[in-house]
Amino acid sequence: MTFEQHGHYELELNGNILFVVAKGEWNAEASINIMRDIKHITQGLHGKPWAMHIDVLSWVLGTPEFQQVVTAELLGLTHSAYVFDEGLAKLAQISSSQPKSDNHHWQMFNNHADALDWLKQQGFKLERK
Repeated sequence: MTFEQHGHYELELNGNILFVVAKGEWNAEASINIMRDIKHITQGLHGKPWAMHIDVLSWVLGTPEFQQVVTAELLGLTHSAYVFDEGLAKLAQISSSQPKSDNHHWQMFNNHADALDWLKQQGFKLERK
């Protein structure tokens, strides 16, 4: 049985940073679709290191099935910077959905500028402003 996607997202690759905006409550279909789209968008990086800048300010939470999908490792992803508001449930779900790899590093920030600055300090670059 196939379900309709719940939750929305926007993706934009700039240099070696993928900007993600997640909105609403997510189910497994949303996570399957975003993972497919992320793989498609980043395939041009040919496995070279890249990062995600993820805005979860308008994201609510995901189903348990959502978490099973998003914990998959993505080729070349080494850093994730989350722009986050308060909420222990959201923090717990983000924390438990991180790739289980020593090569993946992630941080939480309360604004976009600090998240982007951290990624730049890690060596990631934008091609355009």
